[in-house]
Amino acid sequence: MDRSWIKVLCKPRLNNPIFIQGLSSSDQVSSIVTRFLLEHTKPEKIAEFYSPYFPDYVVAEDDGLCSLPRYEFYASDQFNPNILLLTGDVQPLPDDTYANYEIFTTIFDYAREMGCKRFVSYKGFKSDQAENSIYIAATSGKLASNVAEKFGGKIFVQGRLGGPVGLILGLAHPQGLKGLCVLKPLAERVPAEVAALSIFNYLLKLLESRKE
Repeated sequence: MDRSWIKVLCKPRLNNPIFIQGLSSSDQVSSIVTRFLLEHTKPEKIAEFYSPYFPDYVVAEDDGLCSLPRYEFYASDQFNPNILLLTGDVQPLPDDTYANYEIFTTIFDYAREMGCKRFVSYKGFKSDQAENSIYIAATSGKLASNVAEKFGGKIFVQGRLGGPVGLILGLAHPQGLKGLCVLKPLAERVPAEVAALSIFNYLLKLLESRKE
């Protein structure tokens, strides 16, 4: 295996799906939000993603079966437009720029093939002060302002969005596609579950507002 590849398990017909990048390797909050989404939307696993840039070990499943580290794609029709959700807790080497671009370009292209024109990511970020605000970053200032005005929140102006949460938006922008990142500041004394619930509820508002 000399490049990333996707094992397609099935190919459902999705109605104008929104891609949600739910990788949990970046922080504990993202992991909890993804679990909430899986429990709430009851999606079907439709594909698996493998890459030579993932760590060189196998994972022993509950039944003893060994498998390579992977990401997984899930599809749900609980919302209209539908959802294509990427999950996984594997992390490529953070300083390997080529690996990260190769991985997420492959993921982005698959999402496009499945009909996705809108991309969403989320995470928590460290903050010295506890606050209830949600922060928004997007592929355009107009989109960020519109979302913050309609659903509440502040524009994220605190620097770089590294890793998967930022890269998927960066890939969407040159294609003229919409991308949005929902962020929650994390203070040391605030439980991760509290921050995760804030992001999850915000995502639900975004998704439900797009029902036809």
